[in-house]
Amino acid sequence: MTTADALAAILERWPEGTVEGRFNGGKWRASLTRETSAQKLTLFARTAAGGDFVSANFYRLQSGWAARPCEMPLSKVAAFIEGFRPEAAE
Repeated sequence: MTTADALAAILERWPEGTVEGRFNGGKWRASLTRETSAQKLTLFARTAAGGDFVSANFYRLQSGWAARPCEMPLSKVAAFIEGFRPEAAE
């Protein structure tokens, strides 16, 4: 299973704000917010059709990152972070 540190490292490379892209064969819109000097990352993503979503907070602790998925397993959040492909801006 992917660690919170590895997932946060991927998110730290994403731009802040909202981006559209593809995941698991469908179109998604993902939003990433950085708070309090990058001590917290908030991810929220939803399918374009509105039927599914992914939501989690990541907190930077002295020991590394801690992942706190919102009412879903971390494996679902990890699959999204690792598999989401942003679309190129036109």
